[in-house]
Amino acid sequence: MKDRGWDVTVDVRDGSIEFPNGYHEDQAEAVERDREACFDQFGDDNVPLSEMSDEQWRDEYDTAVAVSECMVEHGHNVAEPPSFEVFKEGVLSGTSDWDPRADPDNPDMSSEEHYSRYEDCPFSKFEG
Repeated sequence: MKDRGWDVTVDVRDGSIEFPNGYHEDQAEAVERDREACFDQFGDDNVPLSEMSDEQWRDEYDTAVAVSECMVEHGHNVAEPPSFEVFKEGVLSGTSDWDPRADPDNPDMSSEEHYSRYEDCPFSKFEG
């Protein structure tokens, strides 16, 4: 959205887009058109897990591993990524305990501390 001239902030935790200064109602159609263009370019992540293709699963896994590697580069302690198969099965079954930003030696890390790590290694497709 930013590259289309919109003054937006992106929540790196979930990719949601905020317009801190709002926009005029006359711009609503342009906002929707540009949002759709972003989804066309980057994909709409609102696909049910059970309907994700192997390519989508691999993309999710590769992104999570890249975030994990970024965390290490920034000096953070993180757990080793699981295999692709373990990752996918854990997410599908709801039993996954791997978080590419979590500190395995600090399981009681506050939400604030956890989310501060997002600033070091954002991975939202809608950034920029």
